[in-house]
Amino acid sequence: MKPLTATPVQPIVISLPPAPVWSDIPDPYNLTVGDSFSLDLSSYVTGRPTITRNGGILPAGLPFINGILSGKVTTVETRGIRFTATNAAGATLSEWVNFTIQSD
Repeated sequence: MKPLTATPVQPIVISLPPAPVWSDIPDPYNLTVGDSFSLDLSSYVTGRPTITRNGGILPAGLPFINGILSGKVTTVETRGIRFTATNAAGATLSEWVNFTIQSD
């Protein structure tokens, strides 16, 4: 019988990207019906996460496409919208953006 020998095992190290971090989004946004508005959310979060809307209702006239909320507000209303940034490792962080839209 041959004697057993141990073979050193090298640990596998997996580096995951850090969770997204939101910087301060300058809200609440106070707008007037008819105002044009554009907000590129990717400029307020670290890394290159996917940004999705997962809470609240978009103000009328402001569609959210590819991380950008842009358009012309059309209705008097107050809205809060929750956006979530998700990185490649699946780490998430959410942020609320608030709007008050007044009549002209």
